[in-house]
Amino acid sequence: MSDKSFFTVVVTTNNGSTRLFEELDSFAFIECGCEGVEEYSIDEKIVDDILGERAYSGGILPSDVLNDVESYQKNGSSRKYFFLDDSYLKFVAHVKSSCPSCSVAATEEKYEDWNTLWRSSFKPININDKIRVVPEWMRDEYTEGKNIYIYPGMGFGTGGHETTNLCLQEIVRFSEGSNRWSCFDFGCGSGILGIAALKLGACAVTFCDVDKDALDNCHHNLNLNFDISKLLGSVLVSRQNLKQNKQYELVVANILVDILQSEYTLIASSVIVGGSLVLSGILSTQLDETRDFYLKDGLFQMVTHSTKGDWASLVLSKKR
Repeated sequence: MSDKSFFTVVVTTNNGSTRLFEELDSFAFIECGCEGVEEYSIDEKIVDDILGERAYSGGILPSDVLNDVESYQKNGSSRKYFFLDDSYLKFVAHVKSSCPSCSVAATEEKYEDWNTLWRSSFKPININDKIRVVPEWMRDEYTEGKNIYIYPGMGFGTGGHETTNLCLQEIVRFSEGSNRWSCFDFGCGSGILGIAALKLGACAVTFCDVDKDALDNCHHNLNLNFDISKLLGSVLVSRQNLKQNKQYELVVANILVDILQSEYTLIASSVIVGGSLVLSGILSTQLDETRDFYLKDGLFQMVTHSTKGDWASLVLSKKR
């Protein structure tokens, strides 16, 4: 495949809109077959331009220059999208029509560089002193302690996103006071949350997702971490085939708010009385709305919430 190419599209906005990129991510993956996305908040070239136009090459920078750089770092945001074919053209056209103020740059690159470029963006992540997330190709370097080995796939990360990290922290906290507990990982993606639950003491986990690629990636990651034949009680099932008649001590749903609301009946009924529900995939600006939505029927009571960057998680306890 060395004679083939892949394509990258870098989208930059100076308004720091998380909602904008949420919509672009959805369009890229669902409509254009995007293979992955890399996020960063500051562009070295733009910073060089800010400094260069004032002819600063070193020393102590005046406060007005620092303010310009900090303002860009705070408000500017870029994402790089990866495509394996000319579907990137559809994505570029969509960005230009939906966000005229955005900067869009498309580049064709040699396919032989794909693997190195893609892997370089994933590093081990320490969740705390109990557990670490490790990319599959670094497995031999990290054998001590409780490690979650993950093959990111094209579009499934290794736990670096704020919502995943928030959920992992809550699973750690839940595990510290629980024995012989079950877990439902709804919208499992790579399976990282359910795998963490198993590593931290869950007796069984149900992994569920609507996306076949996610389920395939989850199955691969389960094989990396366990002898699947010995995971008695744990199952991997598509949303379409899920026959929900089970309840769990811990339910984790790290998905978009619209789905958290549309799947409320399923999610709420999956939590045993006295059990815990962790919700994420929530923008900080959607926190109050999501909390009120889940408390409206009186089934749950608020336990806590956490924020990280622009994202938030909710922890609820089922009362009845």
